[in-house]
Amino acid sequence: MEGASSTLGSIFDEILDEGITAATPSEHITPGAIFEMKSYLCEAPIERKNNPLHYWRANQVRLPTLAATAAKFLSAPCTSVESERLFSTASIIVEEHRSRLTAQHAEMLIFLKKNLPIMLGLQKVELEE
Repeated sequence: MEGASSTLGSIFDEILDEGITAATPSEHITPGAIFEMKSYLCEAPIERKNNPLHYWRANQVRLPTLAATAAKFLSAPCTSVESERLFSTASIIVEEHRSRLTAQHAEMLIFLKKNLPIMLGLQKVELEE
């Protein structure tokens, strides 16, 4: 188990190292965006049967930055480039030498590889306006 833990740690370090080289300062976060995020997080979640796009359309005036971000990330991509990158990442993580890697752990590693730099603010998320 010690080897598995050190391997996971090395993958985590690799992800962070990649993100640091592409890091941009988070000085672009405006007070308005912070206020929007705090307001949004204080709200009760919508029911699972409701369409999130309808929620964001209804709240676009009140939460414009988050609504624009939601529209970008909740919509289907117009190209297959990002899905190809995801499959490439998956093929690097899930290989013959990692035969004991469970599907759940592989999914977690792929999620971290693609989203950790964004969550830590190491990668700039471009918003189309």
